[in-house]
Order: sequence, then structure tokens, then C-alpha cells
Amino acid sequence: MVRPDDEVERDLVHLVVEKTLIKVSGATCDLVGATLQQKYGCYFDGCLEHPEYLLDVLGAIYGTSAKTVVQSILDEVNALSMTPKLEQFHSVLARFAC
Repeated sequence: MVRPDDEVERDLVHLVVEKTLIKVSGATCDLVGATLQQKYGCYFDGCLEHPEYLLDVLGAIYGTSAKTVVQSILDEVNALSMTPKLEQFHSVLARFAC
């Protein structure tokens, strides 16, 4: 059973990732979303549970420049109240960005 808090966290991550990618460009956001869907069968809402999917797709699209995008996502996540799931998401992305 999915708890309401889980849905809120999932939706927050979805919005943070999408907002960050739209700042890069709408086409980039579409490409990352389509690649997530094609490769992993999920969209931005799957990133909380599987941040490695997002990192893989960003790495494939941006190469070493993915770290800049990931850092922008981390900056947005830092502005949120941290829950254990958000802390785990943040931790996985932070290891990539270093």
C-alpha cells in the first residue's frame, strides 16, 4: 500500500527533476523523460525509488556535464524538508556529483 507521504515525496522529486531539466531546455526534458520511459518503463516519478535510472540517462545524454545538471537537482532538493527517502535520493545523486 502506498502511503500519502510516499506519493508526496515521489511527486516532489518528479517536479524538481522536471523543473531543473526544463531550465536547461524543454527538448532536454522531453529527451530525458522519453529515455527513462523507453529504457526503464518509468518517468520522472520513478526517480525517487530509482535515482540510478536518472543518473544513467543523464550520463548517457550529457556525459561528464551530467554532474552540472545533477548539482542543480541537488540544489533544489536541498530546499526541501528532508525525509528519509529524500535523504537517500539526495545521497545517491550527491555521490555522482562529486
